[in-house]
Amino acid sequence: FNPAEEVPLSIYPNPSNQYFTVEWLGAKNGEAQLLDVQGRVLQRIDLNQGIGILNTAGHLPNGMYLIRVSSNDGKVRTQKVLLQR
Repeated sequence: FNPAEEVPLSIYPNPSNQYFTVEWLGAKNGEAQLLDVQGRVLQRIDLNQGIGILNTAGHLPNGMYLIRVSSNDGKVRTQKVLLQR
């Protein structure tokens, strides 16, 4: 039984016009990465107690992106998000 895999990854709002809140309480410490659909890392943030805020700062075009969240102990989750201004 792995409790971190049972804890859902929440990313909201989705779609968003600028900010995505990332909440994965299964990853107390780790990072979140914003990726384009080709898998290129566009931004990274550290998670503090499983929570962080990605700010696209208005520099990215509308479209589909991925947020990949990884914990310090190697667990990884990915979710699609939509940026819509």
